[in-house]
Amino acid sequence: MIQSILPQHVPEILRIKPSITGAEDSYVWLASSSGVYSAKSGYYVATAMEIIDSTANQNYYKAIWRCKTSPKLHLFLWKIAQGALALGENLAKRGLVSNVTCRHCGELETAEHIFLHCHFTSIWSLQIWSSSFSPADCASFSEAFPGSSLLTLLPPWGLTGNIFPWVVWRIWTAKNYLIFENRAWTPLEILTKAVSNAKEWHLAQISTTQPRSSMSLSSNPPLQTTSLGMWVDLHHRTGRAVPPGYCYI
Repeated sequence: MIQSILPQHVPEILRIKPSITGAEDSYVWLASSSGVYSAKSGYYVATAMEIIDSTANQNYYKAIWRCKTSPKLHLFLWKIAQGALALGENLAKRGLVSNVTCRHCGELETAEHIFLHCHFTSIWSLQIWSSSFSPADCASFSEAFPGSSLLTLLPPWGLTGNIFPWVVWRIWTAKNYLIFENRAWTPLEILTKAVSNAKEWHLAQISTTQPRSSMSLSSNPPLQTTSLGMWVDLHHRTGRAVPPGYCYI
């Protein structure tokens, strides 16, 4: 019966040993000797899984946070890497099965599909970089992003640095404009807006790093001084508060 219904899980099912005393089934936490979950054992399991995962994705995560781009885009790329972006695939995992398909072609909306492989993102076929690299040829987003950081933009765009995060962000905003305002953008418009945003951000970084002229102390009025004895005598005779702009020596 097991072989006919669940042939792919035969070994796992046959390893299950029912209780010889007829006890009811219950959940057991295998990471602890007692079978009871504890925060300590859960932490050790999570740490072990994180070590395995970080070994495979270490370069990918470093590339996200080391990329010279807006902090907003750092967070956006990190959400994509962690599966926290409101894409159709992630919504379906949380039980939200409506509107999980791509608005452009009807396929399941994943990070790889909407940002790399959808026909709407033919933006990658435009002449952007000096090499023949195309993110559309990458199987995963984690492969496309680190690869794009090594490329050089063509001179007509007048920009240095990695344009990939800005294009991905504009693809996402174009999708939202289509959903909420029924406004469609062409691939060329998306690329143009991405380049414009990248230029504005880079120019802002240059202006904030320029040294500022020190403020002259002569612009402030000189403090007026009086002796402590004179002030105490004045206070006792008149009862007035401390005059503004005075200090006592």
